[in-house]
Amino acid sequence: MNKSPFGLDIGATTIKIVWLTKQGKGFLFNSSIMASAPLKGMLSESPLDEEEMAQAILKATQEAGIDSKFVNIALAENQVYTKVIEMPVLSDKELRSAIYWEAEQHIPVPLDSISLVWSVLKKPQAAS
Repeated sequence: MNKSPFGLDIGATTIKIVWLTKQGKGFLFNSSIMASAPLKGMLSESPLDEEEMAQAILKATQEAGIDSKFVNIALAENQVYTKVIEMPVLSDKELRSAIYWEAEQHIPVPLDSISLVWSVLKKPQAAS
């Protein structure tokens, strides 16, 4: 199996895929495809509609000849929630707990129904 990730853009009406592999200092274009997304697309939370979307993505990857299971996904802005928050200096364990607490305050759905990903953008410099 190829370990080169492919790019997947899941839009409201289309699924777009591009697959590049690193070659020297640049990239080699392997394949791309643009396919129609299912009618309800990303707007539905129905398991049947989610399965239809999964099948459409699988079909597009097969038609593009992609044999990698590694993917970088782009979602429409209205499908994601981002927020920059400021926190005091905390240990990794405290920070993880504080992030989840903050997420519960700001995200309007149960956290167990989402994928919560976060990163530290800036750490304060140590005092000299």
